[in-house]
Amino acid sequence: MFHSSRRDFLKTSAAATLGGVVLSTVAAQQTPDKKLPVRVNYILDEFANIPAIPDMSAMISAARSRNMRFYLMVQGLRQLRGKYGEDAAHTIKGNCDNWIFLTSRELELLHEISNLCGTLSFKDSNDRTISKPLISPSELQRLKKEYGETLILHGRNYPFVTELPDIDEYKFKTYPPAKVNEHQLPQIVRYDVDKVLDAINSGKRPVPFSVEVFGKEMYFTPPTETKKSDIFDW
Repeated sequence: MFHSSRRDFLKTSAAATLGGVVLSTVAAQQTPDKKLPVRVNYILDEFANIPAIPDMSAMISAARSRNMRFYLMVQGLRQLRGKYGEDAAHTIKGNCDNWIFLTSRELELLHEISNLCGTLSFKDSNDRTISKPLISPSELQRLKKEYGETLILHGRNYPFVTELPDIDEYKFKTYPPAKVNEHQLPQIVRYDVDKVLDAINSGKRPVPFSVEVFGKEMYFTPPTETKKSDIFDW
């Protein structure tokens, strides 16, 4: 879809997304096991910038059992709360089983991810147990973009930092353009109202949607001149 302004694009995209989510949910309800036969993936970039989707927290809570999956891209927790409110944002965040962290300057988000990664305990030279974050907020801010370093929290697995290639390095398969037979569209004659009225007045064609009365087809007859006596005077 192409739109003249970003605002129109966001509104239309949100409406289309909401319609798709609702239709998928309704379709799932019609199946015996309340589950879509084919998984539906919703990829919502700039999720916290598009207009809020009503009942999103309830939809994402039931998505897995309905065979639906959401990919939500946000810039920060504050942005998400501002769009959906504290409770709904917490529910949406809690139903995201996989987190992929690229970078952020939001201190609250950095601390939350650091806490989710856990702590590392070790003994110092004096045999004292010392604990430190597995990855600190400061270290999270220093993931190297040029190497594609990314922190991943995947389900119940331990957090890990990996390197993801740039999108330009992915070898997407290209397909040749589809070949279609060329054909010429039929010529459309413009509807001329004056010609149609002339044909009706001359008796060359019946009145559109005419009916037969007493076995004879009704034709249009030019109106007679209205006499003053035919006019009802209040």
